[in-house]
Amino acid sequence: MQTVKEFVDLENRKARIFNQNEIKITDVPTIVAIIESNLSPENLACDGERPVSERNELEIYYNRCLNELKQAGYKWNLNYDTGKYELA
Repeated sequence: MQTVKEFVDLENRKARIFNQNEIKITDVPTIVAIIESNLSPENLACDGERPVSERNELEIYYNRCLNELKQAGYKWNLNYDTGKYELA
C-alpha cells in the first residue's frame, strides 16, 4: 500500500499547513471519501484549467490508491443517508 501511504502523507502535509486534523492510514472511510472527491470531474480538470495529461495522471494515481485498498481487503459503501463512506 505504498501509493496509499504516499497519498496520506501528502494529505497530512496539507492538513498541517492549514492547522487541520491529520488522517491515519487506518482511517479507510476518510481516505476513500477524499479520493472519491478528488476523482470528481470538476476536481480532476480544475474547471478546465488542468492539462489533460496531468488530469489523466491524477486519475490513474487515485484509482491506484483505491485498488491498493481493495487488494488489502478493504470494502466500503457510501451511506446515502449520512453521505459518508463506511467499511462493509
